[in-house]
Amino acid sequence: MIFVRILEKAIKTSLFQSKVLCIFGPRRSGKTTLAKELLLAFETEGYYLNCENLQERQYLLPNDPERLKNHLNGKKIVVLDEAQTVEDIGTIL
Repeated sequence: MIFVRILEKAIKTSLFQSKVLCIFGPRRSGKTTLAKELLLAFETEGYYLNCENLQERQYLLPNDPERLKNHLNGKKIVVLDEAQTVEDIGTIL
């Protein structure tokens, strides 16, 4: 648990220093749990999008950035979980 707390502190310090912050790690190591915990601090200003969910994934269609922008409605922080499952995610974002 100490390791998670160290990571959480480092992530919170890095938030808003750039446009994207990536959390990498092996499967089932707590990345999603950590991201959701971080979102709790932002309550209504945060949004969690599971890229493995086909319905939510529709907001990330190429050549339709307004759809995502409108859906997020000015959220301050957005978590894209499993973003690697979206083809050309870097270009889309």
